[in-house]
Order: sequence, then structure tokens, then C-alpha cells
Amino acid sequence: MGPCDDSGFYSETGGRIYSFVGDFISQGDDGPVVCVDINGTKRPNRYGYDLFIFYFTTDGYVLPMGQPHKDNPEGGTVGDHSSTNFFITGKENCKSSSNVKNQAACAYYAMQNVNPQGDGNYWQDFLGKNK
Repeated sequence: MGPCDDSGFYSETGGRIYSFVGDFISQGDDGPVVCVDINGTKRPNRYGYDLFIFYFTTDGYVLPMGQPHKDNPEGGTVGDHSSTNFFITGKENCKSSSNVKNQAACAYYAMQNVNPQGDGNYWQDFLGKNK
């Protein structure tokens, strides 16, 4: 599962696979980050398609990555196994690409069913055009 695979994997009877970023979270910061493969081992196993990133907040919520929160640190590079580097927002971080940083914020758009790159919805218009 790429940058989110340093704390082991957990699966459920429905087939979803969960993996956590296993770093230390500072007091007052959001985290940890969890990656969810919504269809388990079935393909395509790509961020923004069937792998999505979520994070725990200091005020008790689990939010899709891409949704801003008051306690998020500035985002960095999604790839060095640190929760603070996953906090990426903006439609420029949800586009068709093989780079996970370009797909990190897609969970927010998928849950809202909004095409981050234009008109229409996420599941048909965005993914349908970017297979």
C-alpha cells in the first residue's frame, strides 16, 4: 500500500484492507493516518481509485484526506512514512497520475462525489475519463 504500510495490515470480513502510518503524533496535531483499500486485493490498487487516505482529528473525527482541518500541519511529500506529510488538500492533489502525492487528496472528492478537475461527479466523470 505504498507509503502507508509501516504498521501492518488489517482486513475485515467484507474484504477491505486497512494500514496505518506508524509514526509518533505530537500533542495537538491531527493523526494518525490510515489507508483503506475498499476492495481488498482486487485491482486496480491505486490511490484515488480504490485506495483512499483518511486521518484522525484531535476533536474526535475521522476525515477523508483532502478535507482541511484546523490542526493539520502544512503538507509535504507523501512518501516518507510520516503522518504530517499526508496532510494535503486541493484539487491539484487529486488527478490522474501514478504519483501518490497527486492522488492523496482524492478521498475528500470521492466522498463528496465531486469531480476535482471540472464539472460532473467523481465516480463516473473523473474516474471514467482517467482509466
